[in-house]
Amino acid sequence: MKKLLRVSGLIAGLMMSANVMASTTPALSSQHLIITNHTNSDMTSKISGNCSSQLLGQAGITPKGGVSDITPSEILLACAASILKGVPCSADIYMSSNCGGASIATVSFDVNKGIIGLSNVDPNYTIDYSGFSATISGGPALATR
Repeated sequence: MKKLLRVSGLIAGLMMSANVMASTTPALSSQHLIITNHTNSDMTSKISGNCSSQLLGQAGITPKGGVSDITPSEILLACAASILKGVPCSADIYMSSNCGGASIATVSFDVNKGIIGLSNVDPNYTIDYSGFSATISGGPALATR
């Protein structure tokens, strides 16, 4: 009988914990993040120490001259640690396919509002953003012969 009471108590405690977590976790947006890359380099980002190309594979790389459509589930995967802490997701931006080299900017992202802040590090690049859309342009000039 004691064992049954302990198991019942454990189950009740787990159910209460699940209810509290469900009530404190914000509802996530169903919007996609659209990134347009008007540069001559692939673009990746590092979130919570993880490179987007390692975390999401090809979907984590915005190709040079291309567009990436980041789904809500991919946003959730990349920003899970920030979501659990209740803080905006922070992404360091790299102009490479593997987060190599120096970061050119840092973007703050809210999973319900989209991009909420930008800190430009490299003045050769421009990032225009609004909500769930960002466009990057600029970069080093192409060598001419």
